Amino acid sequence: MSEVQSVPAAFTAAVRTLLDTPLLTEGMEGFRETYAWRLELRVFFARVAALTVQSGPGVLRLVLSPPFPEGGRAWADVRSPQAAGFVAWVLWYHEFLGVQAGEVRQFSLAELASAISSHPQAQDLDFSVRSQRLALLQAVRALRELGALAIVDESSQEWENGEGEAGSSGGRCWNSLQRPLI
Repeated sequence: MSEVQSVPAAFTAAVRTLLDTPLLTEGMEGFRETYAWRLELRVFFARVAALTVQSGPGVLRLVLSPPFPEGGRAWADVRSPQAAGFVAWVLWYHEFLGVQAGEVRQFSLAELASAISSHPQAQDLDFSVRSQRLALLQAVRALRELGALAIVDESSQEWENGEGEAGSSGGRCWNSLQRPLI
């Protein structure tokens, strides 16, 4: 016969407390009882729900870590280190536009590329090179997957291939970040 181990009621209470309040701080009801089970909670949540339990002096937190596929990349659309760098540039452009929370502004890929390439720290970037245009497009698509950007105009083929005039609309039109990512 297999022996069934019973789970202590205090551990079950600690699991429920942490699920009900993902951030517990000292002084909150149930903190001390839950904190006493922090090691067991860490193992339990990692095994059962792929959640991380972070603990420190006076704090216990339940965290859903972002999924990182093989290779350590966070998103499927970010296929190169350069594309990952462009994610940071797109976020910089959001700040450059001065977009406030809840505000929506539109921009084209050409406007984005122009702003990035005119920045003094972007000396090595040349968007006349197709691989750099594709890396920027990968970064923008990754942010779209996160819900940070929205598509307004679906046509990016001309910009992607480097066709058309330099002053053209530049392909896809994107809504800038509509809410903070953090």
